[in-house]
Amino acid sequence: MVEENWRPGLKDAECYFACDPTCGFVGEVNGKPVGCVTLTKYGDTFGFIGCYIVSKEHRGKGYGKAIFDAALSSVKPSRLLALAALSHLEKMYQKTGFESVFYGTRRSSSNQYQSFVLTPSQKKENSLL
Repeated sequence: MVEENWRPGLKDAECYFACDPTCGFVGEVNGKPVGCVTLTKYGDTFGFIGCYIVSKEHRGKGYGKAIFDAALSSVKPSRLLALAALSHLEKMYQKTGFESVFYGTRRSSSNQYQSFVLTPSQKKENSLL
């Protein structure tokens, strides 16, 4: 994450796993991690997707899609999901059924993030392409 200029909080993982011990998904190739995503479930009706990243050398090979699909399949279809993403990835998430209904924006020194929401009626069978 540091190589991608992501700066998660030092206690973020502790908070996610305290809320939902099953929230972490890691993709491996030959026993080495190549990507991850969290989908933290808050009760029976809401989940938040975060920390979705694949190492540069493994992008475009389907690993991210597989990890993302595994995370989505871990929740009930009726669950409302939300995520915050880099602005340039908005179209990618729209392909999965996410609708840009909220534009809360925050900026870091090199990135701009926007928030998106996926409503249950809009969830598509196909995930990231």
